Amino acid sequence: MVQLPKEQLHNAIKTLDVKFFQSIPGIGPKSAKKIVLELKGNFDIEEVQAMDIDQKLYKDIIKSLK
Repeated sequence: MVQLPKEQLHNAIKTLDVKFFQSIPGIGPKSAKKIVLELKGNFDIEEVQAMDIDQKLYKDIIKSLK
C-alpha cells in the first residue's frame, strides 16, 4: 500500500482533487474520478480534518476502488 501524506490526503478530500488521486500508482483518470464522486458528500470538512487517516478513510478509498 502507498503511504500518503496525511495533510495532502485531507486537502485532496476537502478539494475533491482528482489529480491527487491520479498521482497514486495504479489509479487512472476514471478511478480517480470515481473516488472523488464516492467521497463527495460523504465527509464534511471538520470531519476530514479530525479524521485519523488510518481509520475509515483508507477503508473507504480501498472500497471505492473495488
